[in-house]
Amino acid sequence: MELTGEEMSQKIALSLGYKFSPDGIWSKPPDKKGTIVSGPHTRIVPSFHKSLDLMFEARMKLSDKEKESYQAHLRTISPTKKILDATARDHAEAYLKAKGLWAEEPIEEAA
Repeated sequence: MELTGEEMSQKIALSLGYKFSPDGIWSKPPDKKGTIVSGPHTRIVPSFHKSLDLMFEARMKLSDKEKESYQAHLRTISPTKKILDATARDHAEAYLKAKGLWAEEPIEEAA
């Protein structure tokens, strides 16, 4: 079973510092003023799997080693094997694989 786009976006969000509580509330990382915004995932978690812009921002957080892994995964995921033809979903999958987060398990609780 493959991850849904929503599951992919949630895993990316967690890797970027978003938090998930047992009662199902998500929180964004604090902004520059220290403000934390919380709410349901539909309001808090960006749709990384649908946006090349959001995936660009997420990719900037990868280490150099992760970026190499990301590029290698992206080449195998993209239908034409060309990075320029890859969709936002392809980028999300490559990101999760590069971070070692491509597991088809449900989101339970943030550590």
